[in-house]
Amino acid sequence: MILALAGNVHDPHNERLTHSVIFGLIILGVFIVTLGLNFVLVGLDVRLEEGRSLVRQMREFLPVLPGQLAAGALAAILAVAYTNLGLPVLFASIALLLIFQHLTVALLRSEDRADQLEARSIQLASLQFGVLSTLMDALALRDRTTARHAASVARYAKALAIEVGCSEEEQDVVHTAGLLHDIGKFTWSDRVLHPESLTDEDWTVIHRHPRDGAALVGKLDGYGPVADAILYHHERIDGGGYPAGLIGSEIPQASRIVAICSTYDRMTAHESYRSPMTPEDAIGELRKIAGRQLDAELVESFIALLERDANTFAQEADFEAELAFEQRVRQIAQPSHG
Repeated sequence: MILALAGNVHDPHNERLTHSVIFGLIILGVFIVTLGLNFVLVGLDVRLEEGRSLVRQMREFLPVLPGQLAAGALAAILAVAYTNLGLPVLFASIALLLIFQHLTVALLRSEDRADQLEARSIQLASLQFGVLSTLMDALALRDRTTARHAASVARYAKALAIEVGCSEEEQDVVHTAGLLHDIGKFTWSDRVLHPESLTDEDWTVIHRHPRDGAALVGKLDGYGPVADAILYHHERIDGGGYPAGLIGSEIPQASRIVAICSTYDRMTAHESYRSPMTPEDAIGELRKIAGRQLDAELVESFIALLERDANTFAQEADFEAELAFEQRVRQIAQPSHG
């Protein structure tokens, strides 16, 4: 009887603790709901004003989400502590929350500065690569075959790089080198660009264009391998090329690929000053100069590619499509990749 009566007696301390915990959970729940509503409202405003998608904003918000949840949990714990320990805890909690809020704001400002830096990097990369593409456009106005040839070489070169098992990064180097391999011709006079005859001085200018092109492209951060591919694309397997007289495997693979593709396109293109070869005759010519001027193994891989995928290359390549300007600008804007 006495035990039963004792069991009905409420423990004031336990009851107060239970109420405090429930109070803390309510505070945490309200905090989470408020946080979610705040993100949605701010996100919709940013979406309308700046055009940034909610998905992108969520990715930007995720790094600070754990801190926000920790702040909510801290507020709930301090609320429980206040109901049990009184006013001193309230003052301490205010100080802690202010410090935490300051750290959160500092983190958000850091994220904003990172966004600004990325935007400036893209602007700089756009300017740099824009200069090169403008030079190619200007060269194409002086020589109408330039842009078409560059696009064709780039398309052939990437396909050959895939054929021989190059990595994606190597494929991109080859493709970009194909697009820009003749950019050094921008320095040529019209007399050299459209010659009736060439002097020794003219040949000196012609032999210099790989160096000039490589120097221009090499100004772009991370484009060193592309510049090397351009620099050596007139080398010959037998050592009789220029500018360095490299032999065989001393020539970068990207340069050997571009050389084959450029040679084939020149032979088969419908240029105004000569009749083009048929693909069959051009293939025969490639085999004649393989092992002396061109890499014999790569030539056979290229021929196998042409014979298997002839329809793929039937349509004329487009320079602007191959250039993919915006994509390349974003690649340049990323940290250097070699």
